[in-house]
Amino acid sequence: SIDDPESPDRVVKRLVHLAKYKSIAALDNPESQLAIEFDLLDEHKQPFIDRHNIKLKSGTLYLHIKNNEDISLNIAILDLEATWAINLLPIENINTAFYEIAPGQILDLPMNFSVPEGDDYQNKTEKIKLFATKGIANFKWLELPPLDEELASRGNILTKELEQLAANRGATRGGEPQISPLDRLLSQIGADEKEPPQITRSFRPKVTLNTDWITKTITVGFQ
Repeated sequence: SIDDPESPDRVVKRLVHLAKYKSIAALDNPESQLAIEFDLLDEHKQPFIDRHNIKLKSGTLYLHIKNNEDISLNIAILDLEATWAINLLPIENINTAFYEIAPGQILDLPMNFSVPEGDDYQNKTEKIKLFATKGIANFKWLELPPLDEELASRGNILTKELEQLAANRGATRGGEPQISPLDRLLSQIGADEKEPPQITRSFRPKVTLNTDWITKTITVGFQ
């Protein structure tokens, strides 16, 4: 309502939320040549006939992932919901910033999909987005609640979490932890509204063997 004194603040929060959602949906690296498979399978673990026009009913489906590289990759799966929420899906019942998939490893992850109730969702789509990177990054930066729900402050928490994960990995492998430059991009997109990251126009990610990352997206509709 134009007479509501809180309306301007609510509009700004909505615009920030939608901008984050759209930025995450569009995030891509088409130059990457990382070899990883990502597909949606039906209840019989078979691919859909028309992968570009998948219509879902409620039930169990499978997300198929295979690492075709000769090195381990770090992956994360995001569910971009029709409610404008984004959730990081647990992999193998592990709810962490990323999951390490070994060379040649295959994951067929059972997922329960439920069609949203109401006519408003009949023509809506949902995106399931895979990220894979050679370095490590905290994909929890990209989580969003449904529209009009408050974003929790998380900047320092997620930064410290990744630092701890990097330290643990470096200690167990006897080498320096490799944080992907992608993490800086994720933190910029997911930063708290009142505490943006400190960056300058001169910032450029250092080119290393761990710079490479790729995304793959599956779009589904409801029926």
